[in-house]
Amino acid sequence: MNGQRIGLVCVSLVLFFLLVLPSVLSEVIVFDNYASTYTLSGGKLLVEKQLRLKNVGNSPIIPGEIHFKISQEGSKDTVPEVSQYVARNGDGNELDTQLIKTANDASLVFTVWDPLLPGFFYDVTMSYEIDFRPKGVLFYSVNLPEERTTIPIKKFESTVILPKRDHFTYAPDAEVSSTEKGREATWSEQSAIDFEYSIIPLPKLGFKAVNLFWIVIMVVLVVQLFVKMRKLRRL
Repeated sequence: MNGQRIGLVCVSLVLFFLLVLPSVLSEVIVFDNYASTYTLSGGKLLVEKQLRLKNVGNSPIIPGEIHFKISQEGSKDTVPEVSQYVARNGDGNELDTQLIKTANDASLVFTVWDPLLPGFFYDVTMSYEIDFRPKGVLFYSVNLPEERTTIPIKKFESTVILPKRDHFTYAPDAEVSSTEKGREATWSEQSAIDFEYSIIPLPKLGFKAVNLFWIVIMVVLVVQLFVKMRKLRRL
């Protein structure tokens, strides 16, 4: 009888910590810096993250497992194909990292067992690749869903790097610039990343260029039809 009670107490304690630990971590650990870089290359999207964990509590803590939910471009429900994933600490040592996939989503989880003192930082770099097949003809629209993690984000920045031949034609709330790597667009607010790019060298517009493209096509077709009708009438 006593054994059963002890077993029930142990199970209750385990369930309590599983339920309470995430909320406790969210109160004492934050991402003091959360910088993501997305590089488009062929049929892949290379994601690189520079992360800085900070203990904002009053006691030392072991961060443990850090979860990142990964969404497929253009969809929150499609499970992405993730490959080449790795996480390293500030000293370059590889962290225990695993990919957890379900029928509805995929998550990357890395584990930090080093104690983190109050006010101290822990730097992590993480990278992975996902399949990237944007839809479009000449103009390609991309939507990267808002990232979700178990740790609050204090400072956020996301940068998308296009191949040198491509141009941003639509990127609201982003600063666009040209570098040696290619054209870049940077977002400083945590939200879904929505942009359009094309091989056609157009400037960044306040609306999607594909809409203007189809309007021009329709106008050209109407003009051609009008010209043909006038010629037929003269006959």
